[in-house]
Amino acid sequence: MNKSFLRFLLHHRLTRPQWVLPLLSLIVASSIWAISYALPANASLFDLIFQGVQAIQLSNLSDQEEIALGSKINQQILSSDYKLLDDPAIAKYVDRVGQGLVPYSKRPNISYHFQVVQNKQVNAFATTGGYVYVTSGLLATAANEAQIAGIIGHEMGHIGARHLITDMRNLG
Repeated sequence: MNKSFLRFLLHHRLTRPQWVLPLLSLIVASSIWAISYALPANASLFDLIFQGVQAIQLSNLSDQEEIALGSKINQQILSSDYKLLDDPAIAKYVDRVGQGLVPYSKRPNISYHFQVVQNKQVNAFATTGGYVYVTSGLLATAANEAQIAGIIGHEMGHIGARHLITDMRNLG
């Protein structure tokens, strides 16, 4: 403890039980102030409660609800940001590689959708509910099927661990 605080205790002859409560009150008040300072200025108590309810709801999503959410996200992705590659042979190939991995995934009970999107970037990503996207740029640079399977498996791992749901809950 610092000297000024000790002098305060000696001057006021506070015993341990008498100074513990004021100290705890100061800690609690400081914590409340720090939390309120970190919140956006327009955040109300209702907003905080609503965000908490959303986080709980996301935590308790059933597989069916997660698949429905994934379907909505898929529709948004394909209607705005990405277009499917118009090559049925490549789409069938990627789907075959992905479907071959499903029995070994953490969540083999959900339906997986493996799609190739037109994009020159070397990338792949997944959304919730079993939707996996591979870019045409990634396929153009992959040396063999094992590399493609490794990348698809990695994206399936995100779905198995429900990373997007966790991220959405944390943003809430």
